[in-house]
Amino acid sequence: YWEESMGEMARLLRAKASLDFTQSLDQASRPLLALIERDPDLAILQAVLADNSAVLNSGYASRHAVHTATAACLAAGRLGWSTEQRRCALRTALTMNMSMTELQNRLVT
Repeated sequence: YWEESMGEMARLLRAKASLDFTQSLDQASRPLLALIERDPDLAILQAVLADNSAVLNSGYASRHAVHTATAACLAAGRLGWSTEQRRCALRTALTMNMSMTELQNRLVT
């Protein structure tokens, strides 16, 4: 389930923005947010293990986005932010480098 969810996230981050991008982002990020809320340690482990597997086929940029989003969401939780604020932090971190995803992937190879 994790691999499928992260594969969907990677495809979304590589895609061009569309009219339904916000809906697609919400749908793709739900499994990550649910895992972070249910089992933060497992979320960290899954993100780290993704570095050593073919889970995120799009390369560094997607792995970095998931790492950053996981850390941001966990920090927001520790700060006592509401669910909506944590969801916003997660989505922001996932999309912060979308415009340079392709460049980041080329630079690390």
